[in-house]
Amino acid sequence: MRNAVDIKTLADVKEKVKHEKRTHCLVLNKYRVNELLKNKDAKIWFLNIFRFPSVLKFREYQGCLVETGPYDGEVLRFIHSYVESLGGGEVSGQVSGQVNDQLSCQMTSHANDSQAGTPLADAPLADCRLIPLNARFNRALHELMQREGKGVLEGVDMRPEEGDERDVAAEGGGVEDVAQQGAAHQDAPPALEKLLRVIKAEGIQIRTIQLQFGYDNMNTSQVLRKVFPSESEVIHKYEMIGHIAHLNFCERFENHKKVIAEIILDKNKSIRTVINKKDSLKNVHRTFTIELLAGEENYLTMLRENDIKVKLNYELMYWNSKLKKERDRIYSLVENNSIVVDVFAGVGIFSLHLSKKNCLCFSNDINLHAYNFMNVNIKLNKRRSILTYNLDARAFVCMLLRLGIFSRDTSTLAMQLGEQNWRNVSLDFVNSAGRDVVDAGKGKKRAADCKVDCKEDCKEDCKEDCKEDCKEDFADERFANKR
Repeated sequence: MRNAVDIKTLADVKEKVKHEKRTHCLVLNKYRVNELLKNKDAKIWFLNIFRFPSVLKFREYQGCLVETGPYDGEVLRFIHSYVESLGGGEVSGQVSGQVNDQLSCQMTSHANDSQAGTPLADAPLADCRLIPLNARFNRALHELMQREGKGVLEGVDMRPEEGDERDVAAEGGGVEDVAQQGAAHQDAPPALEKLLRVIKAEGIQIRTIQLQFGYDNMNTSQVLRKVFPSESEVIHKYEMIGHIAHLNFCERFENHKKVIAEIILDKNKSIRTVINKKDSLKNVHRTFTIELLAGEENYLTMLRENDIKVKLNYELMYWNSKLKKERDRIYSLVENNSIVVDVFAGVGIFSLHLSKKNCLCFSNDINLHAYNFMNVNIKLNKRRSILTYNLDARAFVCMLLRLGIFSRDTSTLAMQLGEQNWRNVSLDFVNSAGRDVVDAGKGKKRAADCKVDCKEDCKEDCKEDCKEDCKEDFADERFANKR
């Protein structure tokens, strides 16, 4: 198997992730399949692999069946014997005859090939279906047979299938699991027992099959874990901005970032562009240098958030999809019919959302591109109670104060500063050397009227920055613990 260092192209990835699985499967008439699939106790033992059918046509997969000599017949005979010991009774009539035919067919030396390949005595091959079983079934069956001095065929897979997310812990994943819960050690898990009863009652055959899986049977995370099995920091999550996937790579993945981007692009049909951020957000517009890793060079995109259409050019303006929870939190705090001032509005998502509450929104951004898209989004969503501005933040606040829309007894400017923003954005806005926060007409509220909301563990650092930028000490009572 190739090492991750050898992976250069998507073709290399597809070659690396190929694998085989040997497992048991049920063989039954196609007219019995739907009834079996509706049986919840039976279904939890079926193989569940990404984009791999749960039910296979016998003719198409006949070549995958493994010749095991008498083994398959012994397994079926064991199941019948086990069910009878539980009080399963004898099967009767046509079903009983079919079972006997199956057992006779499987226990022979397979001298007659046509007979050996026939799963059901009276069913044509076109009417036969295969249902592969999962590793939990193999393990539980092995534990049952081991007590009788028998064992599951060597090479049968007993490892949990990657991507099989069905939780059967409550039903019991194996005989040992049931024993730990206080059940009789010799008993099968209840769900398995029900499947074994169905196998006997319906005359279903057990065979061993070897299946091949690969790239098409794995989702993005499964492929990345297979290609980079020793790396815990491989990107499995990324920010989505419309059709754009935004990744942040650490240095050790520098040589593999393009092939990782190709995997993400190929596995997600809604993604057309995959990019990497090459530098930090240092400029006033909070934009960054984009590195195109895969797909089309198209950064004009459309997304939806809370039933709001948002159009933007990701190359020219700031947007963070991960802040949705914070935007929802702010939305829940604002009362209906409020006056909302969004000083750093970007493309206007806060105002677009809050306008649903009949709020009058003053929405500003210094970035002309963001301002233009803000107006586009207002028209796109048919909003009317949003006034937009393209000003420096301080000039915008001073303009609002001159409008006289705030109450006369307002004497404190309170800002909740996020950890990533209070150093490089918010504190600079609150004050700078020799400048006032608000207009003289409001009584020249200086830095002494400002409160800072920050986490306890960063208070001392924040105090030092406040002293340096505002040229005065900030007392402890002017710092509130961030919630």
